[in-house]
Amino acid sequence: MSMPSPLPAIERARRRLLLLGLGEAFCWFLTIVPLFPALTLPFVSFMGAFRGAALYTVVVLGLLFGVLAAFIRQKKLSPLKTPVQAAEILAGGDLRLKELLITGADISGWGENGAVKRGVSAELSSLQVKNAAEALESVDISRAVPATGAVRSFFFAVLVNLSLSLLFLFGPPIYREGALLAAGAEPNPPLTIGNLELIITPPAYTGLPEAKESGVAGEVSGYPGSKATISGRLSYGVDEGLWEGPEGEEIALFVSGDRFSVSWVLSRGGVYGLSFKKGGLAAPTAFTEKTITLKIDEKPRVELLFPEKDLEVAGTAEVAVEFTAEDDF
Repeated sequence: MSMPSPLPAIERARRRLLLLGLGEAFCWFLTIVPLFPALTLPFVSFMGAFRGAALYTVVVLGLLFGVLAAFIRQKKLSPLKTPVQAAEILAGGDLRLKELLITGADISGWGENGAVKRGVSAELSSLQVKNAAEALESVDISRAVPATGAVRSFFFAVLVNLSLSLLFLFGPPIYREGALLAAGAEPNPPLTIGNLELIITPPAYTGLPEAKESGVAGEVSGYPGSKATISGRLSYGVDEGLWEGPEGEEIALFVSGDRFSVSWVLSRGGVYGLSFKKGGLAAPTAFTEKTITLKIDEKPRVELLFPEKDLEVAGTAEVAVEFTAEDDF
C-alpha cells in the first residue's frame, strides 16, 4: 500500500517560510548596498585620477556587504524547513497538536512502502496522516507563519532608500555633483573672476548720488537701505551662479555668457560669497568671501550760539536765538 504524499498544508507552510525568509534577506541586501555609494558621493570630487578605481571598489564592497548581510539574515532565519520543522511551527504551543502534526509529517515523508520497510502497519500510518491533515484544517497558516519580519524589513529598506533619495535630491549639492562625476563627467577648470564693477545706490532720504567703482576687489560699503549691484567677467561661460549673504540668504545671479551681475539691499553687515556652476558641477574659483560694511547715519548736531547763558525773561517775552546745525547728508 502506497503512502500519502506530504501534507499539502505543511508544504504550503514550507513554501511560505522560504519565500518570506528569502524576501527578508533580499530587503537586507537592498538596505545595505546603497549605503556605500551614498557615503562616498560627497568625496568623489577629491578622488582625482583615482576616481574610477575608487568608485569601482565602493560598488564591489557595497555588493559584497549586501550579499553578506542577506546571507547572515537568511542563515539566522533558516527559512528552508523540513516537513517536521514546519509542522512544529504550525502547532505553536499546543503540545497535543504538535505531536500529532510532527508524527503525521514524518510518516507522510516515508514514501511508497515506507511503512512496510519500517515494520509498521500501513493502515495505522495512513490513519495517522489523515488525522494530521484534519487537524491542519483548523490551523491558520498566515497566523502561524506571520509576515511581520518580512514586512518590517521591506518598509525599513524603503525608508532607507527613500531617505537617501531625498538626501540626493534636496541635500547638499555635493551629492549631485558626486553622482555626475561618478557617471563620467569631467570637473570644471578653475574659474577666474575679473573686471568687477560695484554700484551703490543710496536710499532717497540721503540725497546722495549713485556711486560707481570699477576694478574693485568686491568689498561693499554703504548706508542701510542702499542697493548694491556687483558685476564682472568670468574666464569662461557658466550655467548659473549664486550670491550667498551674511545670514545665509541666497540670490540667483544673472548670467549671460561670461558676464554676471547681482543686486541686493544692504540691511546687515557681514560677509558674502559667490559660487558658480557649469554642467551641474561647481566651477571652482579663488573668489573668497568679501565683507559688507554698513555706514552709520550720524545724528544731527546742533550748537546754540546765542544766548550764551541762561536768561530770565517774562513769560510773554520773545528771545532771539542763534544756532548752527549739521547733518551728514
